Amino acid sequence: MNITTMLLHSDLKREQLLRLWLDINTSLMPTEVQLGKIWQEVALARPDANPVLSLAGGSIRRSNGELHWVATCDDVSGWKQEWLGKTPLELPDNLGTLTLVDLTNGEKMTLDRQTLTGELHVSFNPEGLSAHPYGRAGSRKLKKLFQEHNVPSWQRRRMPILMLDNKVVAVANLFVDKAFYGSDCELVWDK
Repeated sequence: MNITTMLLHSDLKREQLLRLWLDINTSLMPTEVQLGKIWQEVALARPDANPVLSLAGGSIRRSNGELHWVATCDDVSGWKQEWLGKTPLELPDNLGTLTLVDLTNGEKMTLDRQTLTGELHVSFNPEGLSAHPYGRAGSRKLKKLFQEHNVPSWQRRRMPILMLDNKVVAVANLFVDKAFYGSDCELVWDK
């Protein structure tokens, strides 16, 4: 829900819109106090803040000028799975599957299979990791790359990171590291 648009409405209309939005996203019907907190503590928080209001079954977050309903989910940041890349890998907490498929036309998550020798695994913990995305100058911390790609903070530990030994190969649906870019296969994250 766009916060700038909500600012154009009266308090009463804004509360009605928030209720309608929550009804569409969840069965939760907030109290007057909760509606006030959604607006004051989340929507109107400092621009550099990462506000969150926990409610039954999820939370309300803000990112890029929008309110988001985020259903409660498991913490998968500690999950790590070795993967040979030959068969699809089932990800935890209903996050879908990862597959390496041979290329048929110019997809964006392309890899060079010859560089994928060693211990290949998938992780969800971006803490302390850096990468050098293909097509850009220099490497950056994944935290900064997520910010550049406008990935909300609550989704960053739910995005599969393909690793080779201790190096980032790719972040699914975002980029491939320059060292592993090629034209042999594509990393596909089927959510």
